[in-house]
Amino acid sequence: MRTIFIILILSLSFIRVNSQTFLNRLETSDARTFYALKGNPLTLYHQTFEISQDSLTGEIIVGNEIDYFSDLSYLVNFTEQGSLYNWHYIVGGISSSSNHYFYDLEERYCNLQIMENTPISCQKNSVYNFEEPIDCRAHKYKLIQEYYSIPDYGSSIQLTTCDTLIFIEKDSILVSIYFPDADFRTDSYPIKDSLYYTLLIDSCFNNQSPQSKTINLYNDLDQIVKIIEYSSDCQLPVYVETFEYDEQGMLVTNKRSNYWGFNELGEGIYLTEPNVDLYQYEYPEYSIDEYGNWRERYVFRKYQKGKLEPLYLESRNIIYTNK
Repeated sequence: MRTIFIILILSLSFIRVNSQTFLNRLETSDARTFYALKGNPLTLYHQTFEISQDSLTGEIIVGNEIDYFSDLSYLVNFTEQGSLYNWHYIVGGISSSSNHYFYDLEERYCNLQIMENTPISCQKNSVYNFEEPIDCRAHKYKLIQEYYSIPDYGSSIQLTTCDTLIFIEKDSILVSIYFPDADFRTDSYPIKDSLYYTLLIDSCFNNQSPQSKTINLYNDLDQIVKIIEYSSDCQLPVYVETFEYDEQGMLVTNKRSNYWGFNELGEGIYLTEPNVDLYQYEYPEYSIDEYGNWRERYVFRKYQKGKLEPLYLESRNIIYTNK
């Protein structure tokens, strides 16, 4: 059950895909599923730097470090089994805020948030297997999330909110997460079996469609290849994101197409010609390590009909176990 705990809770943090993410299989580690790391990493330090390109030679020039968003500069520590131990937002070379993961005395999986060396809140999670599979249907899990604030001066923690979510597991894959309060659902499954999983998930929810839904589709290597978003405003997809990889399995392009916009009156409208944001990734020579993980890559961006421009350099320092 502890594996179920960790996978369910961490899934919530990675609903929106960042760069390259793998299919949520119960038997794979957090390092693999959420950070696309091969081997047995103990730590991952991710940094981002400004870049420019020489107009004459085309040479890439690396500038200052960028750390004004948490997905640009962070440090992750894993257990020897590859489970997430803690995560730090690094600003100016030091930890500005962090999340720490552990079990409390009641066997609830906890996420303690610390900011500037001071605990500010704690999320406690309880998972219940409340529906066994019938006729080869899927497992259904109920997740209870309790959010506690931590006042100053050593006062007792205070319960602020309590949410209930529903997870569907089939074939050791977490195929669906449902947020009843928001009537929002995220489905994730292999693209080759999309019809099978679509029908299965819908049957688990009595064929009732949510107001908003996101579908994540994966290839045979469990890599994300497409994200499709639907909203209550339109029956057609309002957002589509695609991912392409090279022969080594490295992400090379990420195309984001937004089909929802607004007219001059501020009313939502569907765009027949979407706003397109294209990201391209290039890996310098010798940037792939012995385990097949990239250490550096250049990111370029092209918005709408503009030209491809250098955006930033991503750098990863990875320390492995000896196992």
